[in-house]
Amino acid sequence: MKVLIVDDEDHILETLSLAFKRLGHQAVTLSDPLKVIPVVRNQKPDIVMLDIMMPGADGFATYHTLAEDPELAALPVVILTALDDKLTTRISREIGAEMIMHKPFDPLEVARKVEEVHRRRSSQGAD
Repeated sequence: MKVLIVDDEDHILETLSLAFKRLGHQAVTLSDPLKVIPVVRNQKPDIVMLDIMMPGADGFATYHTLAEDPELAALPVVILTALDDKLTTRISREIGAEMIMHKPFDPLEVARKVEEVHRRRSSQGAD
């Protein structure tokens, strides 16, 4: 599995990247949400993890950019955020995020949950 992790905090990118690599996956990291589309087209990740609060474009705006592109709309997205309120959770569900996880987090737990999302989506596509 290849995961694209989009977050403006370098320590989050490093920590999650190491966790995914430890489980045998590829991790591509990106700190600029405005570059998501070209990176997704170039790297072809299986899943995208988005932070909500980022400069330039927040995670919801980035998600909508992906969803509006017919070639990328089916790409599963997981939200990872420090916002732990009902509105953020509701919006994440309404836009179609596969899962929402909150900071602070255990990096290996996050990586395992993203694996589960990927397995579930892969098995649905195989039906």
